[in-house]
Amino acid sequence: MMGIVELWLLFVAYSFFGWLFETVYCSLSERRVVNRGYLNGPWCPIYGAGSVLVTLVSSASARIPDGVSAAALSIADMAMAVVGASMPLPLAASLTAKALVVRQALVGSPIAIGLASMVGCGILEYVTSWAMERAYHMRWWDYTGRIGSINGRVCLASLLLFFWGSIGIAFAFNPPLSGAISSVMPEARLAAAGATVVLFLVDVAVTQLGLCRFRNKVDDVCAQMTELMRDAAAGSERLARLEGLRASFVRTLNAQERRIVVSFPSLRAMPARLVRRVKSLVSTGQDPRA
Repeated sequence: MMGIVELWLLFVAYSFFGWLFETVYCSLSERRVVNRGYLNGPWCPIYGAGSVLVTLVSSASARIPDGVSAAALSIADMAMAVVGASMPLPLAASLTAKALVVRQALVGSPIAIGLASMVGCGILEYVTSWAMERAYHMRWWDYTGRIGSINGRVCLASLLLFFWGSIGIAFAFNPPLSGAISSVMPEARLAAAGATVVLFLVDVAVTQLGLCRFRNKVDDVCAQMTELMRDAAAGSERLARLEGLRASFVRTLNAQERRIVVSFPSLRAMPARLVRRVKSLVSTGQDPRA
C-alpha cells in the first residue's frame, strides 16, 4: 500500500498530465493555444483525484483477504442455488456453470476495477460540477443533449472514458510511475511533496480569491441586465444600455478572468451574447480594457 507522500506525488503527476492532455486537445481543436484548467498552475486536480481513487480501488482489490473473498463468493453461490432451484435442472446447471466462469473472471480483474473506478469517478465528476456551480454560480462543463447525460454533469461518453482510463492507469501507467517515485530517496520524496503542497495551496487560494471576485462581477452584471430587460420604460434605449453594460463588464476583466472565459466553452452564467463578445475580443488579440 502506498503512503500518503507517494499518493500525493501521484496526484500531482496525474494532475499535470491531465492539464497537459486538456491543453493540447483543446488547443488542437480550436487551433490556438488554450491554457486549460480551473487553477492558474499546470494542473487539473480532478484528474489527480480520479487517478488516486483508481489507485486505491486497484490496491484494495489486490489486498482483499482470502476470508472476505471466500465469504463473498459463498454468498454468490447461495444466490445462484436459490435461483437455480426454481428452474429446470439442465438450464440451472448451465446458468450456474456460466456464472461461475464470470465470477472467477471478475474477481480482481481489469473489468471489476474499471467498473468500480467508473462509478467512483462518475460520482466525483458529478459532485465536482455541482460544488463548483454552487460556489461560483457558473456551470463549468455541460453534457446536456449527450447520450446518458445526468443533469448535464456526467454522460455515457465520460463514464466510458473513466472505465477505460482507469484500466490504463491501474495496469499500464501506475506500475512504472509508482516505481519511479519509489526509486527516489525518501528525503527527496518528502521535499518534493512539501514543495508541491505549498505551491498547490497558494494556487488554490489565489484562484479562489480571483474567482470569487469574478462571481461577484457576473452576478452584478446579470442582475443589472435582468432589471433592464424588465424595465418597460427603457424602450428603444434598452439595446444601447445593454451594450453599455456588456462593454463595461468586458473592460473590468483581468487576465485570469479572460483565461477562464476563453478556456471553458461551456461556461454558463453570463448572457450568451456577453460571453461571445468577451471570447471574440480575447481570441482576436484585442484588449477588452481598450
